[in-house]
Amino acid sequence: LLKVFNKKDLIFPTLSMVNSYDSSRKFSFILGFQRMICTNSMMAPVADTATELKFVHTPQLGEETTFDEVMQMLSLFMANASELLDQYEELAYQGVKNVESRVEDVIEDTSFPSNLVEDVLYRIDQERLALDMKDFNDWLVYCGFNYQLNHNTNFKAKDQRKESIDREVFKYLTTY
Repeated sequence: LLKVFNKKDLIFPTLSMVNSYDSSRKFSFILGFQRMICTNSMMAPVADTATELKFVHTPQLGEETTFDEVMQMLSLFMANASELLDQYEELAYQGVKNVESRVEDVIEDTSFPSNLVEDVLYRIDQERLALDMKDFNDWLVYCGFNYQLNHNTNFKAKDQRKESIDREVFKYLTTY
């Protein structure tokens, strides 16, 4: 169990197995963080080759990897989880004076769909209230975007595209 910034905002390391029925996604194990607040169980992938094992075809699972490889990847991830989580925690200390302007700037400089701006703003405010926070910060902004990528059924895109947009948003927020 890991915490970020607020005692109500808990972050857990997670291991996901991903596969697709239509071959649009390779079978893979992905390590990341899962956030448990309200209905948002955010999955924040960690962009690192050591945190993902991919397979072209499911039958190759037994041929290409072993349980030991998965456990080795998991052990390495857990050993570095605190350091990896620091990059997300830094967002919590970046205050935001004008959240509407911040969201518009992110959308302008990333490929996040501009038609979801109101949804992002609504989610940010919902999380701020749920966490009993008076002020906005970039952690809330990031989570508002991430929620839309992972839970908004009106946003149709492949998982890889959503992950790419998520990384763009995160990079923008940690850079500007």
